[in-house]
Amino acid sequence: MHWPASRSPLSVTTAADVPPVPAPKGAMPQKLSTFRRPAEQQQNFREVIDTLSHRLAEMGLPEEPNHRVGEFELLRHGRTGVHLSKFKGTGVEFFEPSGDAAHKLEQLTAWTMKDLSVQAFVEEHLDGLFADGRRPVIEIWYSEARDPVKHKRLHKDVGEPIFTSLHYDTDRPTDGVEFTVNDASVAKVLDRNPNNLPASIIATLRTEQQSLPPADKIYESTIDPEGGILFNNILLSHSTPGPKSRAIDPLVLKNRLPGFFERQGQNAKQAYESCLRLRQVRLTDGLSLAQSKFLYESPVARVL
Repeated sequence: MHWPASRSPLSVTTAADVPPVPAPKGAMPQKLSTFRRPAEQQQNFREVIDTLSHRLAEMGLPEEPNHRVGEFELLRHGRTGVHLSKFKGTGVEFFEPSGDAAHKLEQLTAWTMKDLSVQAFVEEHLDGLFADGRRPVIEIWYSEARDPVKHKRLHKDVGEPIFTSLHYDTDRPTDGVEFTVNDASVAKVLDRNPNNLPASIIATLRTEQQSLPPADKIYESTIDPEGGILFNNILLSHSTPGPKSRAIDPLVLKNRLPGFFERQGQNAKQAYESCLRLRQVRLTDGLSLAQSKFLYESPVARVL
């Protein structure tokens, strides 16, 4: 499990075909769900982010890459519960492990687990998660900026955790991750099982996978102010949003794109054929992988 903390703007609405539904205790949390931090957790988030940003500048570290801040180990509490260990840094100390910012981060992480049904999922699989020397952890990552050109490729997060939660530092709605569901990487990860997940979790993930449609669309999400997004990192692949990968209204294409191609040296027939490949795209349907490739290779974003 893995919760990167991100300063890059991210807030959440759910995309087509992946509607949010309440997750009962023990059930797999939603494959993708958005959230908004309550006032107390927003204060915790603000202190953590301000501390990390200050330390990043103080140490002269680059803004763009992800920085691994540290981790919380999940500790078993009785027969049915779990709680978080004290924060453990990585050697590059963004803040004191026993300081106030670490305490605020612990509170924010515990809220994220409980409020988004991840803790219920963990408690359902306690015996397997803590058997055979397993050590479940929550990793904390931080980034002040994400370059959409460098990070446009669909991927799974480092270490291939079960869940990823992204907290965004934004005071207005903003683009969230783009994602595809049930692509070819899912079966590969489940077969390889790089984190030695217990059989019960692998079986649950395979059952979830069988209920999903094949991956033929890329969807977009929107993040609420002071919000974030949680998703199943194994069943979904995601990327940083970029202007060239958005689904496009066919009326916009019809009215504006042919003239653009003609100005770039294509004749009317070539322009029409180029546009025809995207004429059936609807915002609510998402963007097919082939259409996405075409958009990445074309200068459409400069027109729209």
